[in-house]
Amino acid sequence: MKKTIILFGLLFSVIGYSQEDNPKTTFGFKAGVNFSNLHYDFGAAETKNQDIFVISSTNAFGGFYANFPLNEKLSIQPELLASYSEDFIFAEIPLHLNYKLGKKLDLVFGPKMSYIVDEEHGNTFFSTRSAVSFDVGLKYWLTSKLSLEAIYSLGITSQKEHSISDLQRNKYYRNEFRVSLGYRF
Repeated sequence: MKKTIILFGLLFSVIGYSQEDNPKTTFGFKAGVNFSNLHYDFGAAETKNQDIFVISSTNAFGGFYANFPLNEKLSIQPELLASYSEDFIFAEIPLHLNYKLGKKLDLVFGPKMSYIVDEEHGNTFFSTRSAVSFDVGLKYWLTSKLSLEAIYSLGITSQKEHSISDLQRNKYYRNEFRVSLGYRF
């Protein structure tokens, strides 16, 4: 996990340094609604039989971003978000690539690291407070400064895993669908 944090930090530093004097670099904020599912996978380790139990919630999220153009069609957009789901507070760091599909439409995709901020729940409910997911979605520019975004986030790593026996292990994944409005300066 420390390697992941160091990698994200290094990438932000390199991007920030390389784009320091670029007038096209933009900053902004976004806020919206988060439709979240926490999947409990009670699968048998060897037989791969799975019983899935899902808890769904609808909550808010918001945060800030910086957008660094790489060329006419592609840009890197690191973000810092706070998300409220399943009665937990998550700090999230998506690292999105934005690819222009048209004049007003972008394809958005990339990894996201999540960290449970709430220490009480983070230590008692989850065996690890961090997880990685992959985001994919679309961003539509309503004006030159205002955007509407829809993103699906698929949990790649579980935030809790424990073994009941040699044949039974439980995993907990978090998937989300988000809709947000963004404003860039």
